[in-house]
Amino acid sequence: MTKKEMIDYIKQIQQEDITLLHYKNEEYARDDDPFEHLKAGAKHEGRHLEEHIYSMWTKHIVSVKLILDRLQDPDITREQWYKYANLLIREKLKDDRCYNYLMTCAIIDKLNTLHEYTSDTFDVTYLKPVEEVVKDDTPGE
Repeated sequence: MTKKEMIDYIKQIQQEDITLLHYKNEEYARDDDPFEHLKAGAKHEGRHLEEHIYSMWTKHIVSVKLILDRLQDPDITREQWYKYANLLIREKLKDDRCYNYLMTCAIIDKLNTLHEYTSDTFDVTYLKPVEEVVKDDTPGE
């Protein structure tokens, strides 16, 4: 794959992701709240929204790992390899990206709440460039 082919493919899957997110919002959110069902699930489990998203996302990451393990099996047939690779690319990694989007938006939504942002529009203008945010004492490093 060339750099251009990679960028073209990423653009294609981004459009597919947007289509999927619209579909999922229609399925899971009756109102204009894209987190409606996730908030209900979080409340049911006694978790914060971000913890609930993380938990669901982790299930998908484990599923990705299990499929990657199957793809390394020396006894796997070519037909099985294509089946698992297709499942990984077309479903599991797509869901993984969607959970990434959901987590990002949930955190931005919480930042807007913490900043007491009251406009009807979604504000991300106060987010600093990554170069200004990343420091030696960043949590999780």
